[in-house]
Amino acid sequence: MKAIIFSALFVISAMTYATVITVDNNGNAPAGVETSIATAIGNATAGDTLLIIPSSSTYGNVNVTKPLTIIGVGFNPDMEIPFTSQVSNLTIYTAASGSKIIGLEITGYLYLGNTSGALSDLVIENNRINYISNSGANSLTNVLIRQNVIQPTPTFTFSINLTTTNQSNIRVSNNVFANTGTTNQYRGAYVTTGGVTFDHNTFLGTASQSAFYQLINCLVTNNIFVTIYPGFQAGGSANVLYKNNLSNDYTFGSITGTNIRFDSNIDTTDPTFVNLPLTTFSYDYSLDPTLDAGSAGENAATDGTNLGVDGGTSPFKLSGSVLPVVRRFDLPSNITEGTDADATIEVTGN
Repeated sequence: MKAIIFSALFVISAMTYATVITVDNNGNAPAGVETSIATAIGNATAGDTLLIIPSSSTYGNVNVTKPLTIIGVGFNPDMEIPFTSQVSNLTIYTAASGSKIIGLEITGYLYLGNTSGALSDLVIENNRINYISNSGANSLTNVLIRQNVIQPTPTFTFSINLTTTNQSNIRVSNNVFANTGTTNQYRGAYVTTGGVTFDHNTFLGTASQSAFYQLINCLVTNNIFVTIYPGFQAGGSANVLYKNNLSNDYTFGSITGTNIRFDSNIDTTDPTFVNLPLTTFSYDYSLDPTLDAGSAGENAATDGTNLGVDGGTSPFKLSGSVLPVVRRFDLPSNITEGTDADATIEVTGN
């Protein structure tokens, strides 16, 4: 039944993509299916889609060397056997501009760039990620990082490190930022050259932590900060606008730096989530970070939607998947070879 459900999930998704290569390392993959992502990338042409079957074991390190769409099952598939499509370090080469990375569990680094050159037009969505960092590229533009769970383990220094020489139009939206709760470990986002907007995210932490390590030339809008300090751990932050954010523990006016501006933020107010205690710093998939009816953050964003992850144009998906998720797949108990049989498939659309 496991293989049937997984196959049904990806057959449904494949209907919307032209050229698809399926990758399955479970040991029982049918003929014609790749067992290695590296081999699949080598055989793919620019613009192809790789569907990564969830597995109990990792697919290892991945180097994306050409423009591809790579799709996994999401970070919380909620299926009969809830494996994820797990990889270790994933590097998007500068030759892979235009790529999309969707629905993976990335247990190591997500590197944006591998060598000097320009990297652009990326979509990183619905993944669970330890750490995102630019690496080698000297230009990073048009990057969308949305609907992910970004939760670094103690071995990772920052949640996001964007310090490329030239970077612009980088949007980090509708993500849950969480951590282990270790005071000296979590350093938040580190942006030194600007061009980044943090919009409609929910930041979880403790009172001794900061959501950001350092920001320069950035926009922070429509976010919710749960217990964590919404300012900076290190000095040197400059030219940051905080607009229409909410914090349950702090006043935004207490954030210091050079030319740090504030507009229409909500201080020291409980956001009242559907199911997310204010003591939470590590994201659990049983939690629901959407706002409850009557919340102070309801319809309080600059765009008239909710603050935090369930606002904006791309709300956070609790399943962590952009694909339909199979909830029920029923077949008759006895099927005669060569004859037709009725099947019942129920899916939840995302």
